[in-house]
Amino acid sequence: MANITPNELKRLFPGASKSTHKRNEFGYSKVEVGANAFFIGPHFKEVKPIERPQTDEQRLNKTEKAYLAVLRSLGVKNLGIQNITLKIADDCRFTPDFNYLAESGVMIFVDVKGFQREDAFIKIKVAARMFPQFGFQIVKKDKNIGWDVQAIKP
Repeated sequence: MANITPNELKRLFPGASKSTHKRNEFGYSKVEVGANAFFIGPHFKEVKPIERPQTDEQRLNKTEKAYLAVLRSLGVKNLGIQNITLKIADDCRFTPDFNYLAESGVMIFVDVKGFQREDAFIKIKVAARMFPQFGFQIVKKDKNIGWDVQAIKP
């Protein structure tokens, strides 16, 4: 593996460090500039950004982030963010926005909705029937009362 020459590195990526950039056996180089990283093809014909893993919170929309703040202010422990997917049929899955272990010992799955389509409501109803050992909730933002929490019964 050969080093990228300092002149090439400065020309393409001002501020990049030359010490960590070596070509691999395929002729590609990994260059990191601050928080960004790139793969540079042989002879610098192509530059591809490297996908950085996202945190769970970055994938949430504005309403979901607001309810996450509510859950944290309530002191909810063992809070999971979109990390469990329930298979409810062939090629049909339900991934709740949040899950946590209630003080009673029951796992609670929470789905936050700004507005709700019919298929999303059907999925959570089916999941509640298939997994009666868990609790399911739909949470909606209401201008008058704050958060409207609806428990879904099996």
